[in-house]
Amino acid sequence: MWDVRRIEHGEQRFGTYCSPAAGSQTFKANIRPRQPEMTRTSKPITAITDACPEFPDWPRRWMGVDEDVPYGLGILEVFAPFIQKMIDDGRARKTIVTHCTNLWLLGGEIIRRVALYNEYHIEPHRMVMNSVGPDGGISCRHLDCEAHVSSYDGTCRRLYRFLQEQGRAGQSRGRPNAG
Repeated sequence: MWDVRRIEHGEQRFGTYCSPAAGSQTFKANIRPRQPEMTRTSKPITAITDACPEFPDWPRRWMGVDEDVPYGLGILEVFAPFIQKMIDDGRARKTIVTHCTNLWLLGGEIIRRVALYNEYHIEPHRMVMNSVGPDGGISCRHLDCEAHVSSYDGTCRRLYRFLQEQGRAGQSRGRPNAG
């Protein structure tokens, strides 16, 4: 059983970390970027970069080899409509930022696997679809806390449902399913 706690160190704040049940002397830290504090004067989100300014740079940040950048751009083309739908639906900034953080992790894992197994021939849309499902997403090696894994899997399930609905909508308009 895990306790999830918040820690602060002086002026610098860290994300949540998970530790074994109370009374244990060992701790396993998993520090994630802290989401921005919300104020009543926060500018409403109208574009992806309002919630995630580094979104266009993700492919370069995921890059291990030069081939990863164009592939990463293909992944962004899959993620962008999903994020934009949450914005259009009026989701809270914190919710959108959380999903963006989880998509960042998912994209990094996809790029890693594509490079590791030399699967650049598989279309990014198909690779994203193969990486998410009704039970969550592919394993993320950066998450070792139940709360973060649960959040990540929740984003992956939501993305999977979105892509399924998008595919059905495309077929009903006479367009072939992408992928």
